Amino acid sequence: KLPKDGFIIETKKGESKVGKKPIMLNINPDKGCVIALDLSQDKLKISIHDFNDKVITQYSSFNIVDDQTIVKKVINEIKKICQTDDSGKTLLYKDIEVKAISLGVPADIDIKTGRIISGSLYEKWYDINFKEILEKELDMSVYVEKDVLLSTIAEKYYGHGKSFSDMVFVEVSIGVSSGIIIENKLLKGQNNSAGQIAFMTFNNEKSQSSSGKGYLDNNASFNSIKERVKELAGREESNLIKELTNNNLDALDTQTVFKAALKKDKISLSVLEEVTGILSKSIAHLVLILNPQIIVIGGNISKCSGVEELFLDRINSKVKKLIPFEMPVFKISMLKENAVLIGASLFAINSILSKKFPYHIN
Repeated sequence: KLPKDGFIIETKKGESKVGKKPIMLNINPDKGCVIALDLSQDKLKISIHDFNDKVITQYSSFNIVDDQTIVKKVINEIKKICQTDDSGKTLLYKDIEVKAISLGVPADIDIKTGRIISGSLYEKWYDINFKEILEKELDMSVYVEKDVLLSTIAEKYYGHGKSFSDMVFVEVSIGVSSGIIIENKLLKGQNNSAGQIAFMTFNNEKSQSSSGKGYLDNNASFNSIKERVKELAGREESNLIKELTNNNLDALDTQTVFKAALKKDKISLSVLEEVTGILSKSIAHLVLILNPQIIVIGGNISKCSGVEELFLDRINSKVKKLIPFEMPVFKISMLKENAVLIGASLFAINSILSKKFPYHIN
């Protein structure tokens, strides 16, 4: 059926020492494209992929905030980069038909309905059904899934997870969450909420703030590192952080924190020690319960200078002290902050080709 529908094409004769030479088949990259959107970062990230999952274009757009205009903004962004054919019904990107749109959202999603069911980093998004609104407005298939699950699938297909059947992916971005693969199958749980480590607590802390964020979201996320360093640096008259930001702490970002830590800045090092301590307890619990072969840490944190030395090695060392058996491999994501986009495109392409996204990976 796939060759008949034009999704699979014959390319050339293969090599064979005996018998008839085999005909090589490829997915037809010109059959269409998919638009992937990552709503888990400070800015909306968009990429467009052909049917071989090759990136045609990728860029960042508007700032993401906690309001209900997000869907309208997403629709306007898609309409800005695309056009319709002469009939006005088919969406095109540079004359290539857009077959589907796929979103990674920082929340637990009912993938059949697209409804947010729990764990959203944005309180005002709970009443929004991205899938329903986008499909009605754009008249095409729309897929919505939790951001970290898309990152996990992407890392399994294209990253460090390829050689392992049991993997945990820990996302450290605006929030903190994890995706779990056991025996090549994504563990989703009863409510699609497995891996919600953001709500773990250890010393009777409040697991959830008034904003709905978990303890790790507020104390061990990519953004919380910046906010904690900003707070401590503001208490001193002079320090390296103020020097690097020209005394404008509002301009501080997490990248600068890591650069300062590489220069042995005491404030940055103390905060990274604190954050890796919190994350290490969560990861140790995952290791003790699941006994995975590999832990991959990804998200925005993976793009920071010195992340191996300042972040990964510290977590590895701390977890090692808590585990009574052989440690899993620890790695920083190969896909870095692009994992959600890659996973979203993979989700859409596989869904179109097989009619069912293969959460079981052979």
